[in-house]
Amino acid sequence: MSDKILGVKVWIDKNFLSTTKGSGELLTNLEKLNIQTIIEKLPVENGIFWTRKSSMSKELSNQETQHDHLVVKIDLENLIEYLHEDSLDKLISFVRKCKKSAQVTQMTLIVPGFKTFQKSLKNSDTSSLIKSKKNSKISKFELNQAVLALELDENCCMRSYDTSEELKDLILCYTKSVSEYLSKSEGSENLIFCDKAVDKSQAKVSKDGQGLIILWKEILETFPLVSSD
Repeated sequence: MSDKILGVKVWIDKNFLSTTKGSGELLTNLEKLNIQTIIEKLPVENGIFWTRKSSMSKELSNQETQHDHLVVKIDLENLIEYLHEDSLDKLISFVRKCKKSAQVTQMTLIVPGFKTFQKSLKNSDTSSLIKSKKNSKISKFELNQAVLALELDENCCMRSYDTSEELKDLILCYTKSVSEYLSKSEGSENLIFCDKAVDKSQAKVSKDGQGLIILWKEILETFPLVSSD
């Protein structure tokens, strides 16, 4: 697994480490996998994002690109408070502010205990209310509406974890996906418009379009009474 995660850095907000149970175990596992981790105050509190660099070109080996995804931890009580005060408006405003600060278009909210809380609502009536320690109330309908609105309108999904092991697996899964995205994008540097079984002498077309005219000429010459002149 460590071989697949080379070239990726994980950036973690300082506050995430001090307020999140299991963050120490997460750091230990990142170190074991030789994943470079940067811990500092980030533009988004409790945020995590990734940067990646290409290993294809020596000239670009020092250039890093921020991956278009942000993970933010939010406690269940705070989530309920957002929904309770101004319906979806305050939560959506929070998500948009986070994405703008991190300069990303995709985001995930990780909420400890969210899945357990969601299951408890399934066994209750739609109109029933659940109280948090701060006496905020939220209905089953409001919670489902919030999840759908975030996914469909704000490109923000919600994930849950209950243990340190689940938190570790969640962040490592995202880190691996960033690395796989990097590998796939590097593998598409040179595109060949032919099947593997076709003669290798056929024109190759690079990502910037070079060689496309030559390829078109070769295709036209396959038709009767057509030349490249």
